[in-house]
Formats: sequence, C-alpha cells, structure tokens
Amino acid sequence: MTATHASHEHVDPLKSYIFVFCALIALLFITVACYFLKFDEWFGEQWGFLNTAIALIVATTKTSLVVLVFMHLRHGTKLTWVLASAGFLWLCIMITFFFCDYLSRTQIPEIVHGSDPVSKSLVVPQAVHHDPARFDGLG
Repeated sequence: MTATHASHEHVDPLKSYIFVFCALIALLFITVACYFLKFDEWFGEQWGFLNTAIALIVATTKTSLVVLVFMHLRHGTKLTWVLASAGFLWLCIMITFFFCDYLSRTQIPEIVHGSDPVSKSLVVPQAVHHDPARFDGLG
C-alpha cells in the first residue's frame, strides 16, 4: 500500500500580499518621519529616546509582517514557530546586552595616560628595530 502525501501548502490570496506591501510602505514613511521629529527639543532632553523607541517598534512590526506573510510562518508547524521564537528571543537578549553596555559606559571612568600617579611611573619599552639589510632569508 502506498501512502499518498497530501499537500498542506496554503496559498495566500494576492490581496494579502498587496495589503502587506502597502503596510510596509506606510511603515517606511512612518520610520522616515520619525527621524525628523525633534522630541528632545519639544519636550526636553529626557524625551530624545522616543525617536529610537518608535523606530524599533515600527521595525519590529515590519519584521513581523514579513515573517508571517512572506515567509509563510503563519501557516508553519509548531516546530517552525518554536524555532522562529527562539531566534527572536535571542535577538532580544542581544539587544538587551547592547543597551546594558551602552548605558553603563558613563559609569566607568577613563584614565588618560599620565593623568594619574600610577601611570606616570610606568615605563614604556622602546621598540626593537632590526636592520633589513642583514636579512638572509633563513629566518
């Protein structure tokens, strides 16, 4: 007995692709418009982060649309959903590490060579230069 494999491919209508394309174009315009908004001038310096926050939210929305519709994740198996979620979770972890590093940089004082008593006593060794004319090719 031969088993027939039923195809479970979902064919999305053309309207859904056109809708997602138009949504992506609209979100692109929102991202560009967000670049020109001056939240720090309007509301104070503490609100300057809103440009980045809005851009990240719009980028996440665009990514979700592309993954769900164009990459057909909405019709995928549970394993595909788990793997896609794991990738997204890893991205969130990496972004969190990036912002933790970026925000903690002001807490570490930078020491300029010669500005503290310890670095004044350090001796920097001179570089040793070899005469290239004496090179015989044997190492």
